[in-house]
Amino acid sequence: MQIRKILLFFVLVFSWLFAVADITIKNGIDYTVINNQSASKPQKTLHIMEFFAFTCYHCQQLEKRLEDFVGKNKNIKLEKIHAVWNDSNDIKNLAKLNATITITGLKFLYLPIFDAIMKGQNLNDETILKTFLLKNKLTEKQTTWFLQVYNSFAVDVAVGKYKQLTKMYNITGTPMIIIADKYLIAPATPQRTIEVLSQLVLEVKTKKQSKNE
Repeated sequence: MQIRKILLFFVLVFSWLFAVADITIKNGIDYTVINNQSASKPQKTLHIMEFFAFTCYHCQQLEKRLEDFVGKNKNIKLEKIHAVWNDSNDIKNLAKLNATITITGLKFLYLPIFDAIMKGQNLNDETILKTFLLKNKLTEKQTTWFLQVYNSFAVDVAVGKYKQLTKMYNITGTPMIIIADKYLIAPATPQRTIEVLSQLVLEVKTKKQSKNE
């Protein structure tokens, strides 16, 4: 019995060592260091921006993992930004969905919207969008409210901001994540993205703690 416990201990140790080795990250490959003087100043909370698109398969796969990661890490603020590369109404309308969710706080709609768009539903059509919302647990009153916000000036302003940020950070693909306005994680598989994100968040927090000591 004692020998079995010792063997189990070494198995766990080596498993941990291999896991650490697997999440080694490299500047210029997994991420890049950016210097953007126009970006916002550091806040008390760790600010993370995710540039995504509802038409992006990897963004869909990353969605729940990213939310789980943020939920397990205190003092992290996640800002979801729908990439707006041009003035296409299709892109702008998808960006409006993100802005509306942000304003209304109806975050549970992200995964259903991803799923609907991947299956070819045209949520740019407000009639189809209304039917979609009603089928996804929103009441008539909530649906009316959602559509009012969707067509509001505040949402148009948010979409304009998304376009500016997409250009400012030279976002060429999705998902791309920016941490503390310093590190930019390039598009990768959802698992790899979370691995790189975990390491960089730890690095930022460690540097912040050392400065405060």
